[in-house]
Amino acid sequence: MMGMTSTLHRYARDMIALSVALLVGVWSAKAHDETKYPDLRGQWTAVGGSVRWIPDKPRGLGQEAPLTPEYQRIFEDNLADMAEGGQGTDPTTWCLSPGMPRVTNGYGEIEFVITPETFHILVDHVHDNRRIFTDGRSWPTDRELSFLGISIGQWTDTDGDGRFDLLEVETRNVKGPRAFDASGIPLHADNQTVVKERYTFKKDEPNDIYNEVTVFDNALTHPWTVIKHYRRRARQFSRRSAGHDGRAAQEANGIPQARAGGRGAWHRVVRRCPYLPHVAGRGHVFRQIAVPRRIR
Repeated sequence: MMGMTSTLHRYARDMIALSVALLVGVWSAKAHDETKYPDLRGQWTAVGGSVRWIPDKPRGLGQEAPLTPEYQRIFEDNLADMAEGGQGTDPTTWCLSPGMPRVTNGYGEIEFVITPETFHILVDHVHDNRRIFTDGRSWPTDRELSFLGISIGQWTDTDGDGRFDLLEVETRNVKGPRAFDASGIPLHADNQTVVKERYTFKKDEPNDIYNEVTVFDNALTHPWTVIKHYRRRARQFSRRSAGHDGRAAQEANGIPQARAGGRGAWHRVVRRCPYLPHVAGRGHVFRQIAVPRRIR
């Protein structure tokens, strides 16, 4: 009899726990009213491509970056190295994450996922997925620096129609090395970068997102602002990035595989960093003397 009573008690306890869990789930679902947010389902891509910081300006010096004299020299030396077949100072050549603010360029297919506390930006590239916290938290003081930093945002309904149409974001706590784009426009080595974004969702343009990105950095003579434009794809599909499949990327770029056991630097680079073949189309020449020691 005592055993049956104990069993009944355990059963009742488990049922209560299950009921509480279900109620919490229902409450959470109700708390996240999707009708208050823009419909961002599907895949998105960057309009104008992702190679240049300002998509409609020429690459390199044509970007007219407002760099200090010191960082202008660093940038020009980097361009000279690339022109001679080197890799310059673009850190993604070494398979590092592009980091902030460069990930706003929109590499590959993008998905935006909205939850009650977080705005997720998912990109199939090299560790580019972002979490933008929208739960009202304050800035932490005990976090290590990272390439993507810490992003905190706030939703706003600017026209009072009951649906959010603006997301303002600030990102801090970013580490280097980083560059604005593939031409190697540098950010300061002191890692004091602050990035502010304004994502605008226009109701009369449901398939377009505009992101005003302003970068505050000590390599710049003044804050640098650019408008990023993302568009929803009519057809949705996924592909693997070069960082995930080095052999496929080499074949796509017409680059032959190194012989097994080869001792050239090209063989070592491909084995360590499968993303490298993807940049071959940018005019880089991979030769033994051009490979930085840090990659080997």
